[in-house]
Parts: sequence; C-alpha cells; structure tokens
Amino acid sequence: MAENKKKAQTKAKGQTTKKKQGNSSNLKKSSTPKKTVPAKKNTSSKNSEISKSKKTTFTKKSTPTSTKTSTPKVKIVPKQEIKTSLDKKIETAKEEPIKIITGPAKKGKQVQKKDKKEIKQKISQKWTAFIKTLKTKYKKIKKDVKKWQKNKKKIRQAKQKEQVKKGVIPTSKNKKLIFISLTCIFLAVLLMIPYGKRSYFSEASNKNLEMPKFLKLKEECCSYTATFSSLRSVWALKKDMENILKNYEVLNCDGNTYYYNENENYTITDYNIKQGILFNQILLNYGNGNSCDIDTKFKKLELLPSDFSLEDAIKDGNYVIKDNKVYNKEAYINFMDNVKNNIPSTLRIVTKNSNGAVLITDVEYTKEGKYVISYDGTRDQNNKDNKSIVAYIFEHLIISNHKLYAYNGEKLKVNGKKYETYYLLDIIEE
Repeated sequence: MAENKKKAQTKAKGQTTKKKQGNSSNLKKSSTPKKTVPAKKNTSSKNSEISKSKKTTFTKKSTPTSTKTSTPKVKIVPKQEIKTSLDKKIETAKEEPIKIITGPAKKGKQVQKKDKKEIKQKISQKWTAFIKTLKTKYKKIKKDVKKWQKNKKKIRQAKQKEQVKKGVIPTSKNKKLIFISLTCIFLAVLLMIPYGKRSYFSEASNKNLEMPKFLKLKEECCSYTATFSSLRSVWALKKDMENILKNYEVLNCDGNTYYYNENENYTITDYNIKQGILFNQILLNYGNGNSCDIDTKFKKLELLPSDFSLEDAIKDGNYVIKDNKVYNKEAYINFMDNVKNNIPSTLRIVTKNSNGAVLITDVEYTKEGKYVISYDGTRDQNNKDNKSIVAYIFEHLIISNHKLYAYNGEKLKVNGKKYETYYLLDIIEE
C-alpha cells in the first residue's frame, strides 16, 4: 500500500510540473527557484493521506539574473482526478485474492505420475498386510476348530461308553434303527400286496403267457418251460397265480389237474414258486393246445409220468430202440407213409443213453407241411444243458447213411447247428 501511494504522489508531481511549464511560458526565467516542501505522511486515516498527496507548491516570480539556470516545470493536477485514480486502485486491491505461497509449485504430469505410483505402492502394502493378518487368523481358527472336534469326539465316546455300561443305546443309533425298520416294513408291505396279472410274450412258443406283474422272463429258445424272477414275496406271487388260474378251464387227465388257456391255446401242466436270497422264481411248464385232447395214439410229453420206461413205450406202440433192437417198426413205416400222403401224424422215438436215462423225442408232421420236433430233456439228470421240453421247427426230413435227419434250407448240413439240422435216429435193418 505504501509503494502504491508513493507512485501516485510522483505521478501527480510530474503532471503539475508539465502544466506549470505550459502556463509559465510567457513568464521570465528566474535564476533561483524556490524549493518545494514535501508533505508529511500520516497513516492514521486514508482521507488525510489523500489530501496531503494532492498539495502542491508554487514558486514565486524570480528576479532575472545574468546567469541562465533551468527551473523544473511543475504540472498542476486537479483534485478530482487524483481521487478517482486512487479510489480505483484501492477497489482493485480489495477485489484481488490474497495468494498464500506454501512452497515451490510442482511441475507437470511427471509429478502426478510419481504421486500415483506412491499411492499404489502404499495401497498394495496395506493390502498385503491385511491378507497376512487374515491368513494368520484363519489358521488360528482352523486349529481351534480341530481342537474342538477332537474334544467333541472324546466327549461322545465317553458318553457312549457310559450308556453301554448302563445298557442304554445312544439316541443317534435309535433314530437310525427306527428309520431302517420303517423302510423295511414299507418295502415288505409293497412286496406283499397282490398286483394282478400281465401278459409276457414267449419267443419260444409265440404265446402270450399270463403271469403276475413285476416279473422278469427268462427262458431258453424253443422250450415249453419258462422261468420268471421277481423281488416280490412268495405269498403275493401265489395269490396272483391262484387268481389267474381261476379264469382258466380245469382239465383232469390220469388223476392230474391242468389249466387250459383257451384264448392263447396253451395248457399249464405244472408251476412251482421257489424262494431265493433276493429274487424269488416261478417255474412254469406248459404245452401247446389242450393237453388232455389227445389226437394221436400216445399222450403228450408233459403228461407222461416221471417213471415212464421202455416197456411202457413198447406197450403204447412207440418206436423203441433197445440193445440195438427195434420195437414197433410199423410206427415208423406208417409215419413215413402219412408224410408222403400229406397226412398229419406223430412219431415217438424212445431210447436209452449210456447213463440209463430214458430219452423221448416226438416228431410231429403238421398240416402246413413242417416238422415240429419236441425233446423231453427233463429225464436226463446228468445233462445240465437240457432240463426242459424243447421244441424245434424244421422244413425237411431226409435219410442219409442210414440215419434220419430233419433240416432247414436247401441242403443238409450234418455238422450244422441245432436250428439247421437235428439228428433223430439210426435206421436199423433186421
């Protein structure tokens, strides 16, 4: 403020000297100019300072002298201009903000990058420290949990020992036993309930066999015996079978009872239900058509008694081979004559094997001109492969090297499969 005031005083003095020079051009030059007395400063009030700075000194008329001296020209400035200029400067000084310099100014983008790096480093350091603390806390908690689990196990074991000594089963075991027992009871009830019947298709006989529900059919090819397995109880299977057989026709042959299904045209000769470890089984023996309706001179295989012998076969008029001798050779001759004349007929061949088992084979010539060969494998106990009545269908009969064969196809294949060829008997000439 003091500097600004001094500058204003000097400018005012210059302006006054210029005006005086212009006015005193006509005046005579004085040899000795009078000195100006500077105004004293008063910092008490702004108005006194302004009034003192505006005061100017005027020189009196100097007497002419012989020597020429240069006198300073003083310009007179009016009071109003000085006031206005000073007022403007004061207002501008008030409006300008006060700058507080705290230190040297930072330079550009490089300084900002350095600051960012420092901030990132600090953050990363803090983050790593935080993670370390978390890891240490986690390890401590893990150790505490392990200790707690060990203590818990020890406490449980001690309680169980005490309960065993007292003769009381722990509550957790009680709950498990109750749950297991309830599930077993529920399953047993489900397995004990009769569910009715269902038809199962047999590829061997091309028949739809009516049997209880929830069974699995297992049987060999071309046999008239079927085996079924199931998880169901024996009692429930018996009840379902009894209900199924009630709807069949009851047949009585030789003091035995059989059940005839008229819709599917087969006869159930025998059935047996066996109890297993997990799966129970139903063994079913059945025959094609009505087993008690005998069209030929002999009974069907399923109706023959278990003690059927060669002597019984000779009495019935069957073709029997015993000790390389042929009995009832006429039965074979009549059968071959019927085949030539396309007359349906049946030939029963009865022999014995080396084990002494009776082997029975039926050769039936049908109306369609085909040969149905049925073999009773239930009588040979040593043969594990055949324990049922097996039936095969062939197209032709032929005698080759004094042997009778049935075969399929255009030519006989002696070493072929059972479905292709079937050996029947040796033709013994007497």
